[in-house]
Amino acid sequence: NALGGAIGGFDDEFGLHVDFILAAQLGYFFNGESNQGWYGKVIYHAKQQTVTVLESGAQRALFSQLVGPELGYEWDFFAGLLLRPRLGVLFYAQSPQPGRKPVNVGGLSYDNPTHTWVDAYFTVDLGYEFEL
Repeated sequence: NALGGAIGGFDDEFGLHVDFILAAQLGYFFNGESNQGWYGKVIYHAKQQTVTVLESGAQRALFSQLVGPELGYEWDFFAGLLLRPRLGVLFYAQSPQPGRKPVNVGGLSYDNPTHTWVDAYFTVDLGYEFEL
């Protein structure tokens, strides 16, 4: 890739794409009155990624499961427009690289150092909410 694998965390001889992410979330707004203000969530992800050796086309599917909390704030600021900053930590219940060791893909050793035991994130959503 253009950044030398800096974002994906893998060597240039490999390609990586996400096949699917299945997610379940259970959340609670702490104000007890509406879906605004501070909230907390428990999140579960099941994810499959496919690693490809670019030269040979050999592939291997890597499956992982993650679970963890998220804390956020939802601010409905104008006619259904909302801003939602959120911070979360997802722990690998099942790593895509068993034992966090390199895996064999088409005779080459694939190691992605971003596959640690935890994924932390901070993001801000800008959205629109409407009633059905």
